[in-house]
Formats: sequence, structure tokens, C-alpha cells
Amino acid sequence: MFGYTNEMHFRDMMSNSLQERSKYISGITPGYIENLGLPSNSRTSDAGSSSIRSALVESNTLTPSVKPKPTAKEASTAKEASTSKEASTAKEASTNIQHRYEAPFNLFAMNWSLRKDENKRFRLAVASCRDPDQVGQPNHKSQAEMVQIVQLQQEKSSFDVLADFQHSYSANKIVWIPDIQGAYPDLLATSGDYLRVWKVKNGGGQGEKDTIEMAIILQNSHNAMSPDGKQSLPLTSFDWNQADPSILVTCSLDNSCTVWTLETGQAIATNKSMSATVQTQLVAHDNHVYDVAFTHHSSGNRDMFASVGDEGSVRQFDLRNLVQSTVLYQEPHDRPLVRLAYAKQQTNCLAFFAENADQVIVLDIRMPNSPLAHLRGHSGNVNAMSWAAHSENHLVSVGDDQQVLIWDIQQVAARPTAGPILSYTAAGPVNNVAWSELQPEWIAVVHDNSLELLRVE
Repeated sequence: MFGYTNEMHFRDMMSNSLQERSKYISGITPGYIENLGLPSNSRTSDAGSSSIRSALVESNTLTPSVKPKPTAKEASTAKEASTSKEASTAKEASTNIQHRYEAPFNLFAMNWSLRKDENKRFRLAVASCRDPDQVGQPNHKSQAEMVQIVQLQQEKSSFDVLADFQHSYSANKIVWIPDIQGAYPDLLATSGDYLRVWKVKNGGGQGEKDTIEMAIILQNSHNAMSPDGKQSLPLTSFDWNQADPSILVTCSLDNSCTVWTLETGQAIATNKSMSATVQTQLVAHDNHVYDVAFTHHSSGNRDMFASVGDEGSVRQFDLRNLVQSTVLYQEPHDRPLVRLAYAKQQTNCLAFFAENADQVIVLDIRMPNSPLAHLRGHSGNVNAMSWAAHSENHLVSVGDDQQVLIWDIQQVAARPTAGPILSYTAAGPVNNVAWSELQPEWIAVVHDNSLELLRVE
């Protein structure tokens, strides 16, 4: 399985040379962290916000686009949960998925397109992830890692593969350019050994695939060579600034964060080569940095970002003053913190989780080291999380226990024993999750070689 059960293997492996690391997967660290200071009433950004909030709280179901009859096991699970005083109030959804894509390889990195175009509403990018336990086995065949762009044909409940291309080592994160209005070219970024930005060009129709061309490769220049003098240390994650698409930030096993500025004038708007410069680079942590995230564009602030690292701290930085950082949280037992994400409709909250942890921590940054809520509901390691884009209070988490859990943060903050409000059981350990920014009723998850689209009703 691919999750934080393999995080120690990931760290040990990535300290080797690229040639040695080619035997293994180059990135198996999951996703996001978000920060949520909760008001007494939820604020919404548009008319869709109230509908998703009522859908989450009132219907209490997370389902595919159809609602098959629950299995006996699911009914039994729901009954047992309702009889426990401290049990989750979530209703279990059916495991019969209508919108499922079966890839020819195991999946890890995945994300939704951020274009409003009608024909791109259900477009996603997924990346392969080789099982490190199979590498080196007698029957193992070495294959290049792949990235695919897939599009759901909703009326047929089938997926078209719009494009696919090889990727050096497994991509540990995929992000589309946050360009909802389509002002820039269609760009996709991936991280692994380096940060790569790809340009997607629509096919000519009649079944012709989209074409993918490399726009630029960004190498962490802080430590161009690893300690043994062989190769640069790889990237563990990155984020794209939603308020200014010309800015990206990466983090690395070399303890640093690097802020890049893409040239987004004529170079990005035409077929000319793209260029980028290092805006700033800093040693962000005392040890490996595992994730980094900008505040969401809804905060109105493009300059704030935070990171988590091996020494167990959450640190926040301001591009306008990088002389110092603010330590927002220190893990009591110094366990590595591996993923974080800022809330998308609240400026003061972020969420994060530790290595091999079965809970997500939500923090109000105005109260450092005093968590707002502990989301306890998983029975295995948490692998990823994603905030709702149209609600202040809702977050989805996934893990090795095959569970997809939706939480009402305000509810858990008021009653710490509260469980998730919605749940879904996948067919295997869930490696990643993404809540669609443009279609708040849809959540995407990946497990094994499957991409599943779940509808929140």
C-alpha cells in the first residue's frame, strides 16, 4: 500500500543517489494542510456554498451519482456506530461506484483541473506510483512512471484518456495552474526529483489526443548536489500561488523552501520558451521539509505560506519579510509532520497531520500550539486531506483504513468527541483526495489503480 506506512522508507531512499533511487518510488508523501478559525456562522462565497453545506449536514450522505442499496456489512457498520455514545454520526455510503477510472498502474498523485471551460469540468491529472515492495522482485519489470490526463464523459460514466506522458520517477504532487478564467496557457506542474511545468495543448478533435510539451524544469539550486556529491536532493512537495499564478514555492529534503517566479508575460502566452527565476530561497527547517502551502486566494494575501518538517514544526513565512518565521505548532513528541493545507474560505485556519498518525489536527493560527480540533475517526494512517472550497467548516480526510471521512470542523471544535458527518469505504487504502474547487459536490479519491469520483448529496 502507499501511505505513511512507507514514509520512513521514503526518507531513507531519497537520501541515496538518483541512480540508486531509480529502484524505488521517488515520492510517497501525501497532501495538504489547512487553518480554520471558526466564526459562529459560516460565511459563503457564492450561492453554491449554502447548497453544499445543507447537502453535507442535512442529507448526511456521501454517495456516487447513483445510490445502490447498502450492503449487509455497511448496514451493520452503520447500526453499530449509531449505538455507541461516542461513535461517528456519519452515514456509510455504498461501495458501488459509477464514476471510476481504472488506470494501467497504481495511482498516487492526482488533482482536478481549475478551468471553468465546460469541456474541462471533469478533467483530472493522475500519476503512477510503483509499489516499492515489488521493486527488485524476480518477476518485476522496470517501467517508466507515467502521468495521464483523463476526462469524465458524464453521460456515459466513462473516462477518456486525453494525454499521457512519461515522468522521471513518481510524481509526488500534481497541481494545475490556478487560472480559472483561462488567461494563461493550460499548464500543469509536477514535483519529484525536480519541479516540472508542462504545457497542455488541446487535440485537433476526432479522437486526437492532447499534446504535452515540457515548458520548464526547475532545479533546487540551494543544494545542487547531495552530501555525497552525486545528485541534487529531490523535492517533496510544492504549491502554486492562487492569487498570483506567476509564483510557485517548492520544498526539499535539503531543508529548504524555494520561491520561484515564472515569466508570465509574452513568454508564457506564446510558444516561446518559459523562463523562471528564484525569488527567494531559505533554510526553512532544521531537517527535511515535507510540505509547503500558500494561503488560499480567498484570503486576499498572496505573500503568506507555511511548511512542515521532520522536526515536527509548522512554520509560517511572509514573502515581504523572510528574516524571521513564526512557529505555529510544535509536535509534543517531535514526530515529523508530513502534510498541511490552509482553509479555503477562512484566513486563520490550517490543518496538518504527523507521520503514521490516525488523526488530523486543525489549528487557528491566532492561537499557536493550541489546536482548535483533533479529527479522530481513522483506524489507520491518514494519507491525505482536502478542504471544501465553498465552505469554511468542511474537510475530507482519507487513509490506510480505506475510509473517506468528511468533517464539520465547527462541530468537532464544539464537541471534541464528535465524529465525521459523512463517510465512504473504498475498496483499498486511499492514497489521495481532492475536493473540486469549481464543483463543490464532487470529491476525487485514488486507491490502488482506481480513480473514483464521489458525489456529495
